[in-house]
Amino acid sequence: GSNTKAVTGMIAALLVKQQLLQWDTPFFSLFPDLKKGSRRAYQDITLIQALTYRNKLPKYTYTSPSPRAAQIRGNDAMQRYAFVKWLLQQPPVTDTAEINYTNAGYTLAGLMLQKVSHKTYPDLVAALGQQLQISFGIGSPNLQDSTQTWGHNANGQAEPPATNEKLNWLMAAG
Repeated sequence: GSNTKAVTGMIAALLVKQQLLQWDTPFFSLFPDLKKGSRRAYQDITLIQALTYRNKLPKYTYTSPSPRAAQIRGNDAMQRYAFVKWLLQQPPVTDTAEINYTNAGYTLAGLMLQKVSHKTYPDLVAALGQQLQISFGIGSPNLQDSTQTWGHNANGQAEPPATNEKLNWLMAAG
């Protein structure tokens, strides 16, 4: 479930404490190569804005129809990067509300954390788990054990155990 957002937030806080980045670090200061082709509405997104839903990124979850798996290729890390590149080319939300609940910001934050730490997101989670003496799992918990947490569809109905490649793209969100 979305409990991964808390893990991502904790990893971010630890990296900020280590001064590897700041809460106000702009996404594009770490990924200038992604700025070209990205929508203007996303040009100033910072780590804190990505983590607190204060951005205009599109609404996105693993049930969203696009992009399809065939559009996002490579190993897991390459897929997360390609997904963010695709995401930043999508139209921004037009709702002027201050908070825009979307998983999309966490995908940007996850890339930022990987970049400054020189570790993959799964390695960052494993390191946090060691530090806290918690055994974290990555992926659908109910795929390995049907008594574990189940995901849900857009209507909030439980989804049966299955592999969903979009969970890799949204790893830092849930």
